[in-house]
Amino acid sequence: MKPHILAGSPDGAFSILPVWWRLQAEGRLYGVAMEAYWMHVGDPQARAAAEAKLA
Repeated sequence: MKPHILAGSPDGAFSILPVWWRLQAEGRLYGVAMEAYWMHVGDPQARAAAEAKLA
C-alpha cells in the first residue's frame, strides 16, 4: 500500500477497515491468490517452527 492512501488518517492507532472499504468502493483494491505454503513467524516459537520446516 502506498503511504498516500493513509493521508488524512488519525494519528495513533486506528482501524484500517474504513480504508479498505473506501478502496473497494473506488475499485482500487486488488489481490492475488497465493499458491504456496503460508508460515506464521510473529513470535520466537513460530519462527523456530518455520525455520525447521524450511531446513
